[in-house]
Amino acid sequence: KARHGVVVTLGNHDFAAGADAVTAALRQLTPFTVLRNARVDVERDGGRIAIVGLDDLGRAWARGVLEHPALPSLARDVPAGIPLVVLTHRPDCFEQAAARGATLVLAGHTHGGQIGVPSWFSGRVRNPAEVITSYDRGVFRSGAATLVVSNGLGFTGQPVRLFTPRQIGCLDLHPA
Repeated sequence: KARHGVVVTLGNHDFAAGADAVTAALRQLTPFTVLRNARVDVERDGGRIAIVGLDDLGRAWARGVLEHPALPSLARDVPAGIPLVVLTHRPDCFEQAAARGATLVLAGHTHGGQIGVPSWFSGRVRNPAEVITSYDRGVFRSGAATLVVSNGLGFTGQPVRLFTPRQIGCLDLHPA
C-alpha cells in the first residue's frame, strides 16, 4: 500500500503474456495507475512531479535500441521546473531520459544478474547482466539524473539467486 498511490509500467514478461490482458487485470483488480507510453502528474504537499511510464520494446531492446520512441513527446510537454520521473522496465534508455530532462529513472529487467560472483580484485559482484547492459544493478548517475535498477523479486529461468538478493526499493520523494 502506498500513501499516494501506485504507478506501474509493464515489463517484457507482461508483454509476452499479453500486455492488454495484463493491463486490464491490473486495472480491474488493483487501484494501480498503469502507464503505457503515458504520463501522469502527481501533486502532493505543494510539490508536483511528472511520471512517464514506457512500454517495453521487446526484442528491439535486444537488438541494441537505446532510445524509446515514445519518450521525446512525453517528456517535451513537461513544464520547466517540474521534476520528470521515468518508469521503464529496461534501463538502457537512461541516457536518452537524462538528455530529455529526467530527474529520476526507475528500471528493473536485469534481475540484478540473478547469479553473482564476488570479485576479489574489484570488490564488486560480477553478474551475467553486465553482458547485456552497462546498467546491470544499483544506482547510476548522468548529470542531474539518477537511475535506480532494482534486482526485483523474481527470476528468469532457474529459480536461483546467488549473491543477488531480492529487492524492493522504497524511495521518499520530497519537494525541493
